Amino acid sequence: MTRKSRCILLILGLVLFLLPLSGCGPSGSVPEQTVVSGRVVLGEDQTTGLAGVSLLIVDEEGSQVETDAEGYYKTTALSTALIIPRKTGFKFTPEQQGVGEKQELKFLALPWEETDFSNWGTQFSFASHSDRVGAIAFSPGDQYIASGSDDRTIRIWRANDGQIVRTMTGHTSAIKAMAFSPQGQYLASGAKDGGIIIWNWETGQEVIALTGHTDLITDLEWSPDGTKLASSGWDKKIRVWDFATGSEIRSFSNKSWVRTVAWSQDGRFLFSGG
Repeated sequence: MTRKSRCILLILGLVLFLLPLSGCGPSGSVPEQTVVSGRVVLGEDQTTGLAGVSLLIVDEEGSQVETDAEGYYKTTALSTALIIPRKTGFKFTPEQQGVGEKQELKFLALPWEETDFSNWGTQFSFASHSDRVGAIAFSPGDQYIASGSDDRTIRIWRANDGQIVRTMTGHTSAIKAMAFSPQGQYLASGAKDGGIIIWNWETGQEVIALTGHTDLITDLEWSPDGTKLASSGWDKKIRVWDFATGSEIRSFSNKSWVRTVAWSQDGRFLFSGG
């Protein structure tokens, strides 16, 4: 779900997979530890560094480093690692960088005003489902909202006026997870019985059904390029599907049921939490 916000630190367990899939990452070589340094500077004045930026090192070990008073940092990381900067009140360009053979990584920090929720109120009330709503997803561009319910239906709503534009049926049990594809044309939905359906929601037609999970689907997440779908469930499994064929590319087992999954922006990493 490209729209949903993940607070991974609040999840009891966190697993990171570096997927050895075609187009998802390097293979045939062992990543080496290397020294990485760089600087975070202000976008409007690139001679001035930004202190107190936390840089998340995403690799097999996982760590973080903070910039000093001049915006500099230095750490060690695997050559396959991603470096992701974070600081409240700022957004960064680029949002992340892979280490690779680079030794110096520079980020620009741009002021970003936090959303003020104090004056927010109810805009619309969606009263159409006949049972509890178990999943909600925004389309890319925020023009439409999808809702999935224990009544086994999916409803598509216009975000600007709250009007329902489509109802889709096909699941035989309660719907528990949904995700729009990055391009916005397709919607994936997962149900209590482990069934997953990918829809062309604009026409209301089922495109393909994915079978493999044996228990409730907890989360669905499209890869950034929209060619793969990751799913997790109460059956303690994480499955990665090829959208074009509907076939399962790879599965991972967990010690307990899996609550959530999320791709890195370059599609090389898949996180799971349970």
